[in-house]
Amino acid sequence: PFFDPEYGNGPYHVFDVQVAWWTGGRAQINTTMEISAYVPPSTSPGNISFFFAARRFLPTPITLAGIGGQLGIDPSFLLYFDIGLHVPQLGRATTNLPIPNDQSLRGLVVPAQAMTFDAIANTLNFLNTAAITIQ
Repeated sequence: PFFDPEYGNGPYHVFDVQVAWWTGGRAQINTTMEISAYVPPSTSPGNISFFFAARRFLPTPITLAGIGGQLGIDPSFLLYFDIGLHVPQLGRATTNLPIPNDQSLRGLVVPAQAMTFDAIANTLNFLNTAAITIQ
């Protein structure tokens, strides 16, 4: 599982435990950024993941009826990217996002959030939010 912990002015505690999560990514310009999503390994295929880039993270996540988890990015502008099918035995789906050779992109940090569709259970779930960072 993926744990969302915090250690601040008080004791260490875990905000959320998720069985599916994604990595976000970091890459140089004129390279590719590896992005992965994870679900529990299984013996049957059926999970596909994708992510959306947005203008900003939301200060308070939004719950949407019929979708597990919460939306944590601004829905006023969403740009879709496919991660792909999960390898059942590993629980992992991976894609490589090409980063153009454009100096104006250097230092860009884009809020993003992934989702996973489980075709066997017929469920759609928001995963964690993460940043897409271009160095």
